[in-house]
Amino acid sequence: MNLICLAIYGLTICSNIPNEPVTTYRVSYYSNDYCVKHNPGCITASGEKFDDTKFTAACSSRWRLGQRLRLTYKDNSVEIVCNDRGSFSEKYGRALDLSKAAFEALSPLSYGVIRVFVDEI
Repeated sequence: MNLICLAIYGLTICSNIPNEPVTTYRVSYYSNDYCVKHNPGCITASGEKFDDTKFTAACSSRWRLGQRLRLTYKDNSVEIVCNDRGSFSEKYGRALDLSKAAFEALSPLSYGVIRVFVDEI
């Protein structure tokens, strides 16, 4: 972190600026309906059964299975665990497909695809 300060008329304001660049990614969601249709038994790449009420995601290969991520969209933030893989990143330009619950905590489902800030935890 870099400390940046600005002094104006005797008032000093300081802020910590992260060293690493802030990165955003396009994300969508998937639910039990999709899972049942495309993956009988709904078993994720990590071996656990998919549950769209948990804060999980199918992540691109840039993150390892089990990786915890903090996602921020506007004023909303959630922590998710990468527990599945998907081929969506190359085909659709997305890095994550969130569980329905995680996506709903960030924005209305009707948005379909949003751009979020991603922090590795």
